[in-house]
Amino acid sequence: MSVRPSSGWGVLLLLGVCATLAAPASSAEEADPLTIEVSAGLAARLETAVIERHALQRRLRLPAVVELDEERVSRIGAGVNGRIVEVAAFRGDAVQRGDLLARLTSPELTQAQVALLGALAEVDLQRRAVQRAADLVEAEVISQAELERRNKQLFMAATAVQSHRDELRLMGMSRREIEEVERSETIRSEVGVLSSLGGTVIERDVSRGQVVAPGDPLFTIADLSMVRIEGQAPEREATFLAKADHLLVEIPALRIFERKAALDYVSATVNPGSRTLTVRTRIETPSESVKPEMLATLVVVGPAERRLAVPAPGVVREGDEDFVFVREGEGRFRFTRVTLEAAIDGLRAVSSGLSEGDVVVVDGAFRLNSERRRRAGI
Repeated sequence: MSVRPSSGWGVLLLLGVCATLAAPASSAEEADPLTIEVSAGLAARLETAVIERHALQRRLRLPAVVELDEERVSRIGAGVNGRIVEVAAFRGDAVQRGDLLARLTSPELTQAQVALLGALAEVDLQRRAVQRAADLVEAEVISQAELERRNKQLFMAATAVQSHRDELRLMGMSRREIEEVERSETIRSEVGVLSSLGGTVIERDVSRGQVVAPGDPLFTIADLSMVRIEGQAPEREATFLAKADHLLVEIPALRIFERKAALDYVSATVNPGSRTLTVRTRIETPSESVKPEMLATLVVVGPAERRLAVPAPGVVREGDEDFVFVREGEGRFRFTRVTLEAAIDGLRAVSSGLSEGDVVVVDGAFRLNSERRRRAGI
């Protein structure tokens, strides 16, 4: 005998199923902590910008130091063994090319002049001998071969004269002084040490009475109207340096900022100790205000490249990462992580995280982030 459920039990069962389907979730959806919605009034006070491409030139800042331009430095010594009898220039003096720096006396100088006068006398003797031989050849007293022999002796005597003149020039005598010795047949016992460059005396290593020899450095003259500025770049920047457009020079001590210069030199080898490349430029200093050993900064400027970029004021730093607020709708913004490069003229190139056409907050981003953190209870 079967039993049919009563109609009352069926109604209760149906109501229970419906109640279960209509019941709310056990917990409400949690709010997205990276998204914030603001009122129309606050949204109107936020300044936004569209992400687009800009012509950017990357800048690499390198520590540097001012150095002498070795092509404008002259290290001057004596040309002959001798004793200093006069010092005419001192450290810091401005000198011109040919100015007297010191004077010395030398027995070797005297001997070289005596040898020159002897060679001149030999030339005169050989010249008269050639003339006599020419007359005898014409009278058929001697052969042509004898005349040629005496001409050869004259040539050798003339060569000896030139050799002694060159020796005296190397000893420091000027062409005019040598000509005066030949004309007056008077020996000069002293010779001057002359500047070979116009500039400033930066080193003096000689005193009166000092015995000097050829090769001893007595004075160093530097033309400070142009100096070198040398910096060190990490080896990983070799590719960037190879395509650099120009340099900017900063010398804080003189309040010189961003003087434009050319990249003159990048070393062909890497310093094995510091793993760096030497970078060098030259700048003119008409007033000689830039001094060697001053600290400086070289700013290597790369070629212009069109890159997606975000204004630097719109970037929020949290921990070790960069974020921006991207507008997703009216009054709705998402806190978005981005990968950016260093700022260039107020813009930061985008490596990842943003697309062209995205709209980001550039003024009010920090205030917006504070509100986001407050609402999320962070």
